[in-house]
Amino acid sequence: MAKFRGIMAPVTTPLDEGKKIIWSEFETHIEKLLDAGVHAILTPSGTGEFANLTWETRAELTAHAAQAIRGRVPLVSMISDCSTENVLALARLAKEAGADAAMLTPPYFSHIGQRAIRNFYTQVADQCGMPLWIYHQPGETKLTIELETLEALSRHPNIVGVKIAPGEDFLYFTKAVRAFRGNDGFSLLNGEDFDLLASLLLGGDGGVSTLANIMPREVVGMYEAAQQGDWESARALHNRIMDAFDCAIDVQTGNYQSAVKAVLAARGLYSTNLVSDPFLPILPEEREQVVARAGELGLI
Repeated sequence: MAKFRGIMAPVTTPLDEGKKIIWSEFETHIEKLLDAGVHAILTPSGTGEFANLTWETRAELTAHAAQAIRGRVPLVSMISDCSTENVLALARLAKEAGADAAMLTPPYFSHIGQRAIRNFYTQVADQCGMPLWIYHQPGETKLTIELETLEALSRHPNIVGVKIAPGEDFLYFTKAVRAFRGNDGFSLLNGEDFDLLASLLLGGDGGVSTLANIMPREVVGMYEAAQQGDWESARALHNRIMDAFDCAIDVQTGNYQSAVKAVLAARGLYSTNLVSDPFLPILPEEREQVVARAGELGLI
């Protein structure tokens, strides 16, 4: 698998009033993302509410995405769980459903040390049968993959890169870029929309962008401008992305996935802004604010 560079879109999951996935909307959404130039699709994903879904539903998401993509870009499937045995079972399901690669957080319930984290990823990489992405997100998993551990894991022939989403700890990404200078076989992706541009300036290889769901051309355009050294255009697009972040991610009354879906629903792409249990949708008054602001930004 060649080194990945670009924007990976973690697709949201459209739900009907009975909390069933609306497959036609999901597949249409993927087609629009591909038309906008995203370089890979991630489903199921955190943005797509993977941890709330059954194994069967997660495999179905991968299968429907594979049918929609038809090999045009890589399809990455989240296989996270809290036991190694379960992770390997999810990997088998994802591969059978058509995934090209897998992405994996540390086991998010367990309090384990660096030796156990390294062993966990090594076991999965040895047995999962497809390229593996590490997902470093300590705010959700409560576990830090120390850089020494990340460097050791990067030498595994089946581990292809890392998505780093450390919240406000951008120093971690900065140190990772320095640690992997000259490593042309391991990708560093940023998982935070608000500092994606900064990560590209430092030498990151791309990003996993939630906001690509509602503004894929802007996110891809910022990435491409950065690759061309057109920092003025990249900064202008970053400002638009931050406006969208304030509108659809930094919400108060429910999960951000519901706000993103509210924008997609106002655009006519989704039927609802419902989210899977135990998530809650944003309240009607905040939904009105999100939709109004999205309209002002030209996102609807």
